[in-house]
Amino acid sequence: MTVLDDLDVGCVSPWEIGRAQEAVVELLELDLFHGRVLDVACGTGDNALFLAAHGVEVVGIDSSSSAIERAKEKAIAQLRAPRLFIADALRLSRLNNTFDTVLDCGFLHTLTDDGRAVYLRSLGAVMTPGSFLHVLCLADSEAFDWGGPRRFSATELAELGTGFFLEDIAPARYENLVTELGTAAWRATYTFGGPGPRALQ
Repeated sequence: MTVLDDLDVGCVSPWEIGRAQEAVVELLELDLFHGRVLDVACGTGDNALFLAAHGVEVVGIDSSSSAIERAKEKAIAQLRAPRLFIADALRLSRLNNTFDTVLDCGFLHTLTDDGRAVYLRSLGAVMTPGSFLHVLCLADSEAFDWGGPRRFSATELAELGTGFFLEDIAPARYENLVTELGTAAWRATYTFGGPGPRALQ
């Protein structure tokens, strides 16, 4: 159900930049990671490791066993480490848990229309009213010819799905190994189940 399966630069996935995405750093600086955090499709864990190092209680999941193995190797050298598991983002109910904040850094834009619908239902299994969802996804505002994932308009993100209420959207860059300056993106924040007591002001 993804539109991006085998895009690689040499033997390294183009989204594995070896550090947290700047958009994630900005979210932390804005104090927008609340309570227990789920990092969906965390890859080799750069964002999860960064958040954990700054005191955030974070669980990172990915369907790739090799990615999770690499993330755990990185975590060994870190005093505060995330919990890391092999899990399918389209079947989050299997985690048997809920989270106050979910981070989606580069997963939404890999999904087909059908896959996106399944994913949003899956998110509903681990979020409660007032939970936050932070999304970093490619924007349609910049032309580029390297193929890859879907690009979203601001309007599409505003109408993401039933139960997800857009609180904030801002231009961002999706850093990668394909383009030196990264790719135009959106950083969007939602509350789930309707604006709650912790909704952004």
